[in-house]
Amino acid sequence: MGVSPLTIKLYFEQNVDCCDPLEFFKVCEFVAAESRMASDQWFSAIARLEKAKRGDDVQKMRSKWDASKDARSQYWIAKAEQEKRAKKMTNFRETLEDVVFEEKTVIAKSQAEEIKAHYSSVLDRCEQEKTSTIQSSQASTRTASPEPESSSSSATIRQVESASSKSRSQDDNPFMPDPDLAIFAVLKQAITWTRRGVDFLDLFFKYQEQDKSLYSIARDHIADISPESGFVKFLPSNIRILAMDDTSPCKDIDDVWPEFQKICARVFKPDGSYEDVCQALRKEDSGDPIVAYMLGIIYSYSHYFQFHSSIPSDINEREGFGSFTWTFIRGALTLAGIESRQFEIPITAVDMRKNSSRDLLVEQKHQAHNADGVGLVGSAQIYLAEAAKISNATSEKKLSDMFKLKRDMKDSWVAQMRFICREESPPSRLTVFGSVSFEDETKFYAMDFSGAFRLHQINSMIIPLEKARFARGMKACLTSCLEFVLHLQAEMDRRKDVQALSYKEKVQLEAACNSIPITHTTPEKAPKKRKITTTE
Repeated sequence: MGVSPLTIKLYFEQNVDCCDPLEFFKVCEFVAAESRMASDQWFSAIARLEKAKRGDDVQKMRSKWDASKDARSQYWIAKAEQEKRAKKMTNFRETLEDVVFEEKTVIAKSQAEEIKAHYSSVLDRCEQEKTSTIQSSQASTRTASPEPESSSSSATIRQVESASSKSRSQDDNPFMPDPDLAIFAVLKQAITWTRRGVDFLDLFFKYQEQDKSLYSIARDHIADISPESGFVKFLPSNIRILAMDDTSPCKDIDDVWPEFQKICARVFKPDGSYEDVCQALRKEDSGDPIVAYMLGIIYSYSHYFQFHSSIPSDINEREGFGSFTWTFIRGALTLAGIESRQFEIPITAVDMRKNSSRDLLVEQKHQAHNADGVGLVGSAQIYLAEAAKISNATSEKKLSDMFKLKRDMKDSWVAQMRFICREESPPSRLTVFGSVSFEDETKFYAMDFSGAFRLHQINSMIIPLEKARFARGMKACLTSCLEFVLHLQAEMDRRKDVQALSYKEKVQLEAACNSIPITHTTPEKAPKKRKITTTE
């Protein structure tokens, strides 16, 4: 699906009194192939309004839908033609950019070689003149000390050496004038961020200038476009949804697991309890992967629900995450063919960032951050998970986990770019994933690069903690997790569709990776003041 469920939900919440089908299609940017999906989303919104007993709004939306029948048909026809033309133009533009990029690289290297050769010849002449002056002085008198080198001669030589050094730097990296974005262009990543005429990259740079907080992630060039972020709140309200929309390609659940909806219809009845789900699953084929996924979740809850009608609030962080939240996520990862690990897993990217510049023979190795869960593609940690307790977690823990995850995801992006560039060209939109679980809610994220490291919130779920109405919560969590892992599958497919590199290309990409600015050191917290009590 080309648009996130979060975007659709926000549209109807903010525009329920003035919804229009054509405007809805445009705001959510459905492509022509998603016309049926767009219709389904419209009627899903009507169903939610009916359930909320908002009859006037339901009638209004139905009337607008019926009145726009011809306009909708014309819209999708025009949209298909527009996409066809845009695809042709994009292919032409990419071909042209590749040609211009190669020409600029050749010219820059040629100019650097000329500068280097010029200053090298000047340096040689200065050395010859210096040697000749010293020899003449020694020949004129043996008792006298050689005259000190003139200040003008020394200055000339220093200038030449400095220019030669600059020349060598330019030769090593011909993109010196604007290295920050140019290096990402070498790595085949987008260096602009524009949607429907809005330059979000320019807005992010303005936000960077004013964000001076100690725990700012903007200084690490991370643009957090999740709904609660400071950057999104900084944006004008009429473009926030546009900024938050995730356009990464993703398959539909029914395309990958066609039996999922049928099994859900049999197992999850409206307002069904935990016992109702257990009874329904007994009638299903336990050999079916979807049913096995559901049974694994039921087994994780079974011990606690044997003694309580709701999950106890005194469960610690590891037990709560492993028994409930991770059960949903790991089962979905397994269905998608993605290996996973859990509990205190060292994050390899953070280890590389902290220790790559240290001499471990004489310096102590810095300890890497640990993740509560990871998803693996080969040795690459494509997904990182952080978690707090499922009850009574502190707000400080939530903020700390979010700050840690965002920076760790950036480190992971850089490390995986390095790994890919050892043998193959990187995908045009390299993406890594993460999640933060706070109490019963988990939010899923994706990070890519488009002029900045963009952090998207792409889904969320709330795990059920009570026997009553367990079916509703379980089905929602299954759906969210499967939608999330489809994003990971799409990224895996993109990484397979790459080309091998020549040695020259490997060297160029390695140099570009080495030029990516490293993540700032975590700020140190001020010590908390101890409470002083007095006794009489």
